[in-house]
This record gives sequence, structure tokens and C-alpha cells, in this order.
Amino acid sequence: MNTNFFVRIIIIFSFLIIGGLVFKLYHFLKKKIESKYYMRDLLLSFITNNNLFKEDFEVVQWKDGDNNIQKEKRYYVSSSAEFKYFISNSKIIVYAIKNADIYTATQTKLDEALSALFGLELSYKKDTPSYCEYHFDRVSPERKVVKNNERIINKTVEYDLGYGVSYRPDKVPHVLISGGTGSGKSVFIEFLIIEFLKRKADIFICDPKK
Repeated sequence: MNTNFFVRIIIIFSFLIIGGLVFKLYHFLKKKIESKYYMRDLLLSFITNNNLFKEDFEVVQWKDGDNNIQKEKRYYVSSSAEFKYFISNSKIIVYAIKNADIYTATQTKLDEALSALFGLELSYKKDTPSYCEYHFDRVSPERKVVKNNERIINKTVEYDLGYGVSYRPDKVPHVLISGGTGSGKSVFIEFLIIEFLKRKADIFICDPKK
């Protein structure tokens, strides 16, 4: 009797484990499929809402049961803007394809519209003769923390500016920093000064306002 009891317990636990694995697999596949078609449907909605398509019609005629000729207009999409996309856990990339048609000029001016569509800021844009590439970060990059009491000596030439951007003054010695009020210009300059000091560089500061 004890043996049968333990066998039943093992069978029940086995079913629970298998059921849990099947449940997790189901939701994993469902999420993958939904994310794939969600992006597709979102871009189709974007094309429709921004009139990035042209609709045409054809007249179809047929005879009804009384041998009378009936006519009907049937509408179809004759052309539209073309998009491709790549999506990951951290990034969305939209490729606005240029097909030398009436939509080509518009494909390079979708910054604000796509940002509003995803609710994300545009992090990078690349314009080429055949497509325009829009990058959106789904996960905010780690912010650089500037500490004015650091005494670390850094002998590397490359400066890590955060957000996946690096700077080498030996290759690009001249820098122009611009931005609106409160955008972080002064903080960025302070960061550069600290990085120069880490490398024991000679610093000369000229402030025309003073």
C-alpha cells in the first residue's frame, strides 16, 4: 500500500511539472507571436493614419439571377510606403524603404511621428540612398555618474561618454557642444574636464562671458 501511495505521488508531481512546463512554453510562444504581429499591425495602422498609401478601385460587373447586369466598385491599395523593422528587448529599429516613388521624400521625415507611435525618443537616425533607419531604445541606457573626488589615473586615449558613444581627442581634437537650457552642457563639460585630469592633461579654460 505504501508503495502504491508513493507511486501515485510521483505520478501527480510528474503531471504537475509537465503541466507547468507546457504552460510556460505556451505563454512563451504566445508572447513571441503576439510581439511579431503586434509590430506589423502597428506599422499598418501608422501607414493608414498618416495617409501613406494610395487607394484605387475597379468596376466589377456580373449578371444576377434575373439576367440583369450588376456593377460594383471594389477598392484596393495600389501603392503604399514600405517599412521593415527589427525588434529586441532593448531596441526597436524601423527601416523606411525608399522606392523612388511619391513616398520617398516623406520617409526621411518621420522622426516625431514614429516617436509618438512607440512612445519612445529617437536615439539614432541614419539616412541612406535606399532607406532611412530610425532607432528607438526600449531600455534607458545607464547614466554616467560624474564624481568630482575621483583620483583615478586613466591612461587610455578613448573616452567613454555613455549611451554607447566614445570619443578620441587624438582623432577628433575639436568639439562643439550645443543644446537647450537644462540639456546638460555644463555637466558634460565638467565630465570632460574630470576625464582630462585623470589623464594628467594640461587644461586651459577661457570663459568669454566673464
